[in-house]
Amino acid sequence: MASIVGTVRRISIPILAVIVIALGLGLLVGGVTPSTATVVNGAKTSTSTVNAELKSITSNHAYLCYLNVSELIRSQGQTGLLTPQGATSASISSGFVANYLNQDITNQIIHQAAEREGLLPISQQDLLGAQTDLLAAMDASLSQATGTQYDCGGTAAQILSTMPESFVRSQIEAQAESEALLVAHGGLTLDAAAVQAYYDAHTSDFDTYCVSGIVLSDPSSYAKIQAGLAAGTSFADLAKQYSQDTTSAAKGGVLGCFGPSSPSYASVVADAKNLTVGVPSGPILQGSSSELVLLVTSRTTTPLSGIENYVRRTMLSKDAAASTAVARALVTSATVTLNPLYGSWSTAKALTGVVPPTVPPGKDLINSIAISPGATGV
Repeated sequence: MASIVGTVRRISIPILAVIVIALGLGLLVGGVTPSTATVVNGAKTSTSTVNAELKSITSNHAYLCYLNVSELIRSQGQTGLLTPQGATSASISSGFVANYLNQDITNQIIHQAAEREGLLPISQQDLLGAQTDLLAAMDASLSQATGTQYDCGGTAAQILSTMPESFVRSQIEAQAESEALLVAHGGLTLDAAAVQAYYDAHTSDFDTYCVSGIVLSDPSSYAKIQAGLAAGTSFADLAKQYSQDTTSAAKGGVLGCFGPSSPSYASVVADAKNLTVGVPSGPILQGSSSELVLLVTSRTTTPLSGIENYVRRTMLSKDAAASTAVARALVTSATVTLNPLYGSWSTAKALTGVVPPTVPPGKDLINSIAISPGATGV
C-alpha cells in the first residue's frame, strides 16, 4: 500500500516480464573505431549518438527520478540509481553509462531478432498496446514513491513527454518488439479469445478492493486499536482518533477503491488479497517506522471490459521463464564489440554486460582529478 500511506516498501510489480528486463548479455570482444561506440551483430552505433542520448537522459531530472525509483524497486530498497555525475561537470559516471549501454545493446539485439524472424514492422495496434504496457509499468513503479521523498511528481505520460520524441518512440518500439518475440517463442497467444479465456479462469485475480486503513507510527499503538475493536468501537472512529495519515483519518480511514486500472493496484492486492472482508488485519509493516492496520470493506468482481490490457500484461508476466529462455538464446548468438572508452564486456555468469573502464593509478595520469574513478569524460 506504499502509494497510499506514503512509504516505499512494495518491491514486486507483476506488470510485464519482458525480454528487455530478463536479458543477460554476451559478446565477442573486438576492435572498434574511435567514432563507434558499439557494434552489435555488425550494426554500428556512433559515439555521438550514444553521447547525445546520455545527455538527454542525464539532463532530465524527472526521468532520472523515475530511473531512481525503478532501481530502488529492483534492488528491494537497497540501492537507488547510480549517480549520473562524473568527477567533473562535463563527465558522466562510468557506472551510469554501463547501465545505459546494457539496455541499449539489449534493445538492438531484440530489434535484430524481430527483423530476422519477420516480425517487423510492428502493427499500429501492437505499438499502441506496447505503449499502454510501458506507461502502466512506469506508473506502477512511480505509484510506490507517491508521497515519499522519492516522489517524482508526475505520471509516466507526463515524464515521457519531457523526453525527446525519438527516445520515447524507441522505448515503445523496444517494448513492442520484446512482446512480439515472446509471443513468437513462448507459445503465448494474446488475441481477444485468449485474454477472455485467461480472465474467465482467473477472475478473482482482478477483483476490485475497497479499503480503509489506520497508519500507526508507534507499533505499541496497535494494542489500543485491538482494545477499541474489542470494546465495539468502529474502525472509522479508531482511524479518526489514531491514524497518522491525516488525509484518510479525516474520512474515517477510507483509502478508496482500487481495480486493475489503478497504478496502486499491485500494492493493494499484495496487502489485501488474503484478508477477509470486514475483518481488520494485523499490523502490516510500512517502511521502517510505521505500520498499517488494513480493512477490506468490499471485494467485487471487475468486468473484463476496460481491463483487457491489464489482463494481457498479466499473461505476459506469468511467462517469465519463456522470456528468459528467449533472451538467453538471443545472447548466445550475438556478436558485440564495445569501444574501450565505455569499458569492456563481460560474459562471466556472475557479471554479464558492460564493465566500466578501469582507471589507471593516479601517478600514471596527467590529470588525475579529471580522470578519476566514476568518470568517463563522455
